[in-house]
Amino acid sequence: MIKLILADMDGTLLPFGSRVVSERTHSAILSALDAGIAFGPASGRDYADLTDAFDGDARCFSTGIMANGKKVFSSGELVFKKTLSTEALVKLDSAVRPYAGTSLWLVADVDETGKRCEQFLCAVEPGDEFALEIVKDSGRDMALGDVPTNRDVITAGIFVNVSSAPTEVVRSRCKEACPELDFPSPVPFFLDVVPAGWSKVNGLDALLGSLGVTLDEVAFIGDSENDVTLLEKVPNSYAVAGAMPEAKAAAHHLIGDAAEDSVAKLIEQIVQQRG
Repeated sequence: MIKLILADMDGTLLPFGSRVVSERTHSAILSALDAGIAFGPASGRDYADLTDAFDGDARCFSTGIMANGKKVFSSGELVFKKTLSTEALVKLDSAVRPYAGTSLWLVADVDETGKRCEQFLCAVEPGDEFALEIVKDSGRDMALGDVPTNRDVITAGIFVNVSSAPTEVVRSRCKEACPELDFPSPVPFFLDVVPAGWSKVNGLDALLGSLGVTLDEVAFIGDSENDVTLLEKVPNSYAVAGAMPEAKAAAHHLIGDAAEDSVAKLIEQIVQQRG
């Protein structure tokens, strides 16, 4: 019986190009919650970056694995947190700066709740046109500047200007400069930043223990490189039709396209079959 549904955000719950989950997806999530089935994102996004995606409905993300497993919430309470090394991030910032327009993005906690954050984009200079375009296109409220040394940084990523250097070139350079970090790529122009050997799976045990749920009572849906370890570990795992090849290979089941509300349809099935 399924007691917990976890889903990746970008490319899974949110088809590329969408910033808010569909009405059907939103309704399906609420129906699962009403049926006593816990739901949450398992995403590279941080808590504060999920509000708009669910149209401000915190019920949809009060539980979940966030920041690629570095932050875990259970029923609105922060139950696990891992910070990134400031020293490593400063080295990483130096490593990406030679690539014109490529910028390091950071999310730092403001308080102990893990819900209020500040976002920073480390740009070569405040007038960096590519960086300003990132801020505009992302819809995020970001400050342009250097790596903050007085904050707990939980989430980090690299926006890659592929016209300056291919993503794989940037990733190789970052790994060379910072072997203590890994750089999974959820989309072709972006690299997540996590401790070496880290993945969303690292947050799973904390969440299962908090909820009293076993691994075979979890369903997980994903689509990209940073979902592979969860897709492999969770027996009831699903990849959407447009998933990366490695995600499809790791998943135990395949479903339809994210743009066709396939995740909503799966959640509806689980609810109809009472888990």
